[in-house]
Amino acid sequence: STDATAKALFPTTGLTDPDINNRSFSVESEGDNLLFADEGGSGYWRYNFGTQTWELKMNGIGLADHTILMVFRAHSLSGRQFGTVLFADAGMNMVMKLYTSTDVGENWTVITDPGLQYPMFESQMIIAGSNRIIAGLFHSALAYSDNNGQTWTKASGIQAGRFSKFTGLMNGDLYTVTLEQTTGLLQSTDNGNTWVQQNGNLVNFQGIYFINGLQAGGNYLYLTATTNPFDEKLALYLSTDYGNNWTELINAPDSSYAQFAGTSGIWPIVHFSNEEDNGTYQFTKDAGTTWINISPGINAVGVDRVLGFKGNGNLGILMLFAEKNNKTRVYMSTNDGGIFTDITYNLDGFMYDILIGDRWGWDTPPSPAASFRQDGGDFIVSAWNYTVWPNVVSFYKLNPAKDGWIRQDTAGLQMEMQMEMHSMRNLGGVWYFVTSAGVFASINDCMSWQPVWNNQGYQEGIRPASFALNSYGAYMGTNGAGVWRAQLTTPVLTTLPATEITDTTAASGATVTSTGGLPFGGKGLCWSLTPNPTVADNVIWVGDSWDNFTDTLRNLSPNTDYYVRSVVYSPKGMGQPVYGTEITFKTDQATTVDTRNDGSIVLFPNPSDGRFSILVEREWSMTLIDTGGKIVMVEDLNAGLNEIGIKNPVPGIYFARLTGPSGETQVIRVIVK
Repeated sequence: STDATAKALFPTTGLTDPDINNRSFSVESEGDNLLFADEGGSGYWRYNFGTQTWELKMNGIGLADHTILMVFRAHSLSGRQFGTVLFADAGMNMVMKLYTSTDVGENWTVITDPGLQYPMFESQMIIAGSNRIIAGLFHSALAYSDNNGQTWTKASGIQAGRFSKFTGLMNGDLYTVTLEQTTGLLQSTDNGNTWVQQNGNLVNFQGIYFINGLQAGGNYLYLTATTNPFDEKLALYLSTDYGNNWTELINAPDSSYAQFAGTSGIWPIVHFSNEEDNGTYQFTKDAGTTWINISPGINAVGVDRVLGFKGNGNLGILMLFAEKNNKTRVYMSTNDGGIFTDITYNLDGFMYDILIGDRWGWDTPPSPAASFRQDGGDFIVSAWNYTVWPNVVSFYKLNPAKDGWIRQDTAGLQMEMQMEMHSMRNLGGVWYFVTSAGVFASINDCMSWQPVWNNQGYQEGIRPASFALNSYGAYMGTNGAGVWRAQLTTPVLTTLPATEITDTTAASGATVTSTGGLPFGGKGLCWSLTPNPTVADNVIWVGDSWDNFTDTLRNLSPNTDYYVRSVVYSPKGMGQPVYGTEITFKTDQATTVDTRNDGSIVLFPNPSDGRFSILVEREWSMTLIDTGGKIVMVEDLNAGLNEIGIKNPVPGIYFARLTGPSGETQVIRVIVK
């Protein structure tokens, strides 16, 4: 468009069968000098605005006894251009050269020693600061030059890059693939503190690894890769020894492309297809020795697009999420994908939208934000619920009859806008829901949710691209913002010293020194006459928030030693309560008033919080008076124990006047704290 209104196809005159993609074009910041990189191998072209044709500009680019295999993205800066060219000799030995031009590609000069083995700048290149050039290297790293691009240095300490291929094994090891292909596969055995290359015996091409997909199940690690940039066939590999050795699964269906489409327990579901994306969905239950073709069952329900699979492995249920007539639907198979039945049922409505992560990603397979419980039991899906305002994400469990859905939550997760929902996972009794607004956890089967660590440090808006869990914590790979982790630990409680001690009560509580990051299932105080009290002794519960708390222990015995510990239920307690530090205290002596001939009157606790007891041997009438002479309350006392409570007590001194049937009286001083 030349006027921002009328539109027309851009002329391709002069180009021969160009390979056009989002890296093809580069233009100076002034809008002049449009360059086109035909990565198919023909070279760099410049657009002639006068003749409206493209002209090949390769003067100076060449290498003796070598031919050009591929040119990479051109970068047109003000006054200087850069381009990378891959050459090969007759024996297919590869050489990569970086070229620069100062006359918009009219003439090119090779940079003899750029300082990088593979100067392949496929992302942005800009001029910043005092003529420093900064460029994206292999999509995931940065390099800079302060001498017009003659030498380059990698930038260090950058937490960036896309990590959509990030996963973990059952033993806790973590794996990821960086877009810097000279690195290939990385492994961490210390929860992400350090990383080492773990390519094992994978074939590399001139030191470059062309890994396309990565997936883990149990302690099996799968990946798809090619051996060189010109190989149009993706091979499927398996490692059973943590990436040390890789075996090509030669029994996998023969195809040009293999893309992971989901999992069934620890087993991968793979889409094997040709260049036209036609093929079959198959999965293995024996690590690739044999394959089960589930495409006939999928074809029978007539879906328009497969969105992903979730299965519970050897327990036999396989869920298919697919698009049909512009709606997301859920299908279930109980015979390994032989027959699928539509069970969308009560999620089928205009005001519901079943959530699929990466649904519109062009280079990442979509994945349902749904999951089986870790043991393969309950299955829960997530969906936007537009029937309420603000809109919420609601969670639905497959009903016992396995033909419909039961809503689990009452309030859902309120979202002010339709954020990017990535995935849903279950581990150790905890459900995790991963979004660009944060990561949330539920310990009650999705009925309520709480942000993990309150999402402290989480940068809202970053796009999740992968998610992994182990006994240490949670890990998230992002689309462009690196890898993040949250350590999940056992909570730490400090029990508060006892205060307001009377003969039958005492106050205590706890400081939540560390929440551990996950929701509490309850918190409180337990006490006993012996050290190390537990919830099997005496216990009082005071909620489930992460807040510090205090409460009063009641019905204690006078003049008695007690031991107290704070307590909390946490998923990191392995189903057992987690106890805080221990304190000890001794209750006061009971307050006693002797009468003349009628036994004794015992009032306790004293001081109190306005609630006290009076033990008498016969009937009395009690009038409670404050120091101003105002009657606060009148109460008839029966023989035995009488429980008294002052309504809205004001701290201070009161007088309890007891009158007997014959008019005799006794006065007891009552202290309210």
